[in-house]
Amino acid sequence: MNVHYTQYINNSLYDYSTEDEAFEFLTNPSSFRPFSEGLTEAIHRSGYSGSLNDTKEKTVYLFNKLKEIDSTIKNDFTKTITSWFKGTHAPKVDARYRENMFKICFALNFSYEQVEWFFSHVYFDRCCNCHLINEAIYYYCFLHGLPYLKAQELIAIIENAPEKQPIIKEEQPIFTQFYKEQIQSLQSEDALIEFLIDQKYNFHTWNQSAQDKINTLIHEILGHDKTQKTIDKLRAEVARKLNDDTKDKNKITTPGLDQCGLAIQEILFDATFYPTNACDYIKILFGKNVFSNAFLLGIILGVNTRKKSKEDTIYANIPSIIKNNFPSEKKFSDILEKKSNMDTKIGQNKIETLSSYDSIRKVLILLHFYHFWCDIKVNSKKDKYKSYAKYDLPEIYNDEADEWLENSGYEPLFAGNPYDWVFLYSSLTEYPLDSFRALMEYFFPKRELFVNTDHLEHS
Repeated sequence: MNVHYTQYINNSLYDYSTEDEAFEFLTNPSSFRPFSEGLTEAIHRSGYSGSLNDTKEKTVYLFNKLKEIDSTIKNDFTKTITSWFKGTHAPKVDARYRENMFKICFALNFSYEQVEWFFSHVYFDRCCNCHLINEAIYYYCFLHGLPYLKAQELIAIIENAPEKQPIIKEEQPIFTQFYKEQIQSLQSEDALIEFLIDQKYNFHTWNQSAQDKINTLIHEILGHDKTQKTIDKLRAEVARKLNDDTKDKNKITTPGLDQCGLAIQEILFDATFYPTNACDYIKILFGKNVFSNAFLLGIILGVNTRKKSKEDTIYANIPSIIKNNFPSEKKFSDILEKKSNMDTKIGQNKIETLSSYDSIRKVLILLHFYHFWCDIKVNSKKDKYKSYAKYDLPEIYNDEADEWLENSGYEPLFAGNPYDWVFLYSSLTEYPLDSFRALMEYFFPKRELFVNTDHLEHS
């Protein structure tokens, strides 16, 4: 067991000079700590003194600990625990599996700091989401060292209490961080009960702060739909010039393009370096709807999104730890559905009823990464970041990403999470967007790349 896992995984970000090497590292089963190893370290931290290599002994220890806090656990659950320690099975990063993860933390008598470590470094998911009643109560119990059975008593009281009228106005954002701060300040169970009953109505919705940040990023990446007329004029200019050999196809004169979103500005930036001419490049990149999810994902990931072919075997060979931590195109699209239903309840319901809010965190990371590095790229000629040495930018990116995540109630970036590793690694390369897109070609195999923009940032 690698007791210096965090140091090891952080060092790995600097060890690979090409995307091929980075992908080889990502797909090596020994690169990232498996759940089995993290769970072994967890019971070791709780006081387990038996053999770290004896699966049966570890299984008995953890099962007995779980049985002590929850007598309803069936004996055949030992099969599941055994599969965890053997590494033949790991719990999915999904809301349905989180309850068992909390039970483990209660059973091992973890403090809240240890619970945070377990979720971030072992389970690779968000810790307590205090906009869910049961997890808000777990948060309070971990802070005050209360047992699992007490948490269940408190949950039953809140669930059986009548709902009051909402305290927070409907149009006012509901921030997860608000609940964490309020719960931190409560010093008695009675105060907790009173607070949660008062807020019970508002627990019907969650991830509002993350949702707001996602909406902000999408608006800035795609631009406001009022720019549609400008884009239509650009399309018309491109079509005219491509049909007229006398026209300068590298000079774009459509006014108002600087008001378009970052995605359009990146296309225009890269068009000036295209081997034939700018108009050819713009025509290739522009789909019918530049405000659609498909266009957004295509630009960010650098691929045309479509169903996987039966011949797509690369993805099938990626280790499960990577697959479990990297959302499919459909999950990305499901969350981004919110954008196309911005002014309706449809999109809101879609994002609020997803089974795993881990996916929402990942979309937030994806959008912020693209926004940060694309803004630097398209504004490089304007010397927007001239005051920063280039080697400072990865640190600035990391700090900003962590702030966005923490303000939304999510854990900061952690290199031990394979998904996070991709973004942290890419940010350290000379051309972060190119490196990221090169890796995406592996994760979304057999896709036709829009255009290989390697080295186009030499402007």
